[in-house]
Amino acid sequence: MSSKSTWTTQRCKSPELKMDVDETVADRQDRLPGFSTARLRESCVLLVGAGGLNGAVAGPLVRKGIGQLEICDHDRVEVSNLNRQPYYASDLFEPKAHRLAANAAREGQQGTSVLGHFTPLTEQNAAFLSAEADVVVCGVDNNRTRAVASRILRQAGIPVIFCAVSETADYGWLFVQEPIGPCIGCVFPRIAAAEGERQPCRAVPAVADILHTIAGLVMYAIDSLLMERPRGWNFRSVHLVGTTTDVIDTVTSRAGCALCGGQAEPQKGAT
Repeated sequence: MSSKSTWTTQRCKSPELKMDVDETVADRQDRLPGFSTARLRESCVLLVGAGGLNGAVAGPLVRKGIGQLEICDHDRVEVSNLNRQPYYASDLFEPKAHRLAANAAREGQQGTSVLGHFTPLTEQNAAFLSAEADVVVCGVDNNRTRAVASRILRQAGIPVIFCAVSETADYGWLFVQEPIGPCIGCVFPRIAAAEGERQPCRAVPAVADILHTIAGLVMYAIDSLLMERPRGWNFRSVHLVGTTTDVIDTVTSRAGCALCGGQAEPQKGAT
């Protein structure tokens, strides 16, 4: 069930726990090498899509103490969402972006501001929606939206984490697109050709197992973009069955990419 109604925004805020004790809510995570809750509190993340993948990212990101979280989606909560996404019976048929904003805000104790925008990301609104963002997570099942996000956010100098899972719910991948270097079209040429498509690709009936597996990698990628946490890859894929090897890779630009016009990186020793 979806709607093309006028864009509306819901604002929520997490409580900020204040107690007369020696430790803070962020005490344990700030002991990790390179982790900085202070940096997180200064940052904004935009989630494009409020489905299974970003639903698994929103609550934990608020718990970690992100300063501002924004969510955009034009769909409404359906009955079939309830077994795999962070929604409840009381959320049914309400805008996903609004309900995910409210539900995620309740997960935190560090004063996170959460905004849910009842609208898809489009060519016309992408710049506005991402104006405050330090990182964008594109967790949609729509190649046209992926192509638009890749091109416009690259022009804006904002890194984007693209992620998806398979229809069989046993495989997932993510790719970190930075302002310089390969784009999502360099990895998947079909996405590069999709910007002019009218129809989205088929929705994925995934279960929580693979969604939370990929969401964990997305969370780490966000940390690596905002803080000093190391990351030696820009592409990961995970196969839950185990009969196919997982991939950890550093993808390079593809010559003639229709999305970014990337130039192939020279071979070692080439002139």
